[in-house]
Amino acid sequence: MTISRHAQVEAHPDIPFFMKPSWLEVVCPGEWDIHTVEEKGQLIGVLPVRVRNKWGFHIATTPYLTPHSGPWHRGPEARIGLIRSLTDYDYSHLTLDDRQKDPLPWMPDFNLTLQPTFILECATPEQVAVQMQKKLRQQLRQAEGRFTRILLDPQRFTGLVEQSFRHQQSTMPFTMDLLERVANYLERHRCGGLWGAVNEDGALITGALYYEDQHTLYTVLSGQDYRLNPHLSHKWLHQELLKYGISKGKRIHFMGSKIPGIAYWNSYFGAEISNYYQVKRIRNRIVRNVSRFVPASLISR
Repeated sequence: MTISRHAQVEAHPDIPFFMKPSWLEVVCPGEWDIHTVEEKGQLIGVLPVRVRNKWGFHIATTPYLTPHSGPWHRGPEARIGLIRSLTDYDYSHLTLDDRQKDPLPWMPDFNLTLQPTFILECATPEQVAVQMQKKLRQQLRQAEGRFTRILLDPQRFTGLVEQSFRHQQSTMPFTMDLLERVANYLERHRCGGLWGAVNEDGALITGALYYEDQHTLYTVLSGQDYRLNPHLSHKWLHQELLKYGISKGKRIHFMGSKIPGIAYWNSYFGAEISNYYQVKRIRNRIVRNVSRFVPASLISR
């Protein structure tokens, strides 16, 4: 019996869940593909993408809520094979994992840029406390006993996220339906969830979406109620996530580092700067001309 390449990816124990078909069908249902490279019938390279036909053009972008979509590979030949598989798209715009330390070789017409993120390689709570900035340690002491952690439902979390995007004067790109599918997946597979911080009056102030793979806990998305001054609760909740990750021996990957101010805020926890590799390629001349006047976010959406 021949096993399909998607089934092979789904069953592979070393490939993170957010690169597998079951996850892709949650975050971009019916709009995804997985590029693979095989050697002697064995997978040696995997790269998931969101694919669409937009304005008559074939477009590949990073799947929603997965700003670290691989590639997973074993050896430079697999990497080269995955890169070559992207050349059929009219427009490619992908964000690759920070652990892809050697992104070369790339095809000559790929544009490669770096986007910052922060990684906290943690061993014990004491070591992390030493790495934290003094101001943050003082704020966390102020937060002690003032908040309680709860499990959030998607509807309440969506409300917080909407507030945060409005506060940043932007539009939330996610629907509650998407966040609900993600939350259900994480609960079903026991690999993440939605946490909230409530104050002494029981008012919800801050929420966070996280998930974890074999080695890393990712803080993917957060939201705050700005009417209730979420300054301390936001830091307190991320401290709770950090402690949870440490207890499981995992590193912490802080997301959202492209938002002004958040990158600096993440560094307060002692995290070290790393980089995503953002790869862009425009094969079609018409798309290239359009991209000069249309934001990349609109093309990728």
